[in-house]
Amino acid sequence: MRPTIAVAALLALTACAEVPSSRAYVLMSANLDEKTQLVRYQAQLDDADIALLDGKINVTETYYRGAPPCTHIKSDGYPTPAESAALRRWAALRAAYFEQFYALELRTGAASEKVAPLTQRYVDALREDLQHSTALISGLAAGEMTYCEFATRQKDATIASSDRAGPLHKEMIAAMAEEHYFDGTGLSGGISDGPASFGLGIGMGSSPGGHMHTK
Repeated sequence: MRPTIAVAALLALTACAEVPSSRAYVLMSANLDEKTQLVRYQAQLDDADIALLDGKINVTETYYRGAPPCTHIKSDGYPTPAESAALRRWAALRAAYFEQFYALELRTGAASEKVAPLTQRYVDALREDLQHSTALISGLAAGEMTYCEFATRQKDATIASSDRAGPLHKEMIAAMAEEHYFDGTGLSGGISDGPASFGLGIGMGSSPGGHMHTK
């Protein structure tokens, strides 16, 4: 969604009596901002240098608990110098996108004294996991592991992140419901996209850079 379209949609929504509370307004605004950020990040992943990683990196970072993590890898091995440069750029773009998402979560939570500390706990957990996954990408770029070894470690990290952040996310959403964030919005959860936008991951942004299917 282009920023101008997002602004127009937000103005239309806020003109309606169906969005009565300031907290609902904050949530709707964050949803629109996140959609704009997501479109921008997806466009960046289509750049030619990132395309060097096709068949080697699962950039959607969608994993199934019962499936081997390396099935998407067409030919395993260590990165070439050009691929290492692409990995470092991907890591930077990825971290920047997730930090934008975390900022939106914190801004949304700040509208309520009850929700704010729960949001901070949730984001702190995600940031810690993001640091770990970013270090894994750096290790791959440095030739410390093969693509399959990276995928295996990244899947394990995604499972751990989903299992740890999931309950924190649920607690935050429950508090948001009590604080009337969803009144008149038609929503039942937090920011609608976030880092789990690519697939059908557990929760919305429940793991930085990974979505874990339960199948």
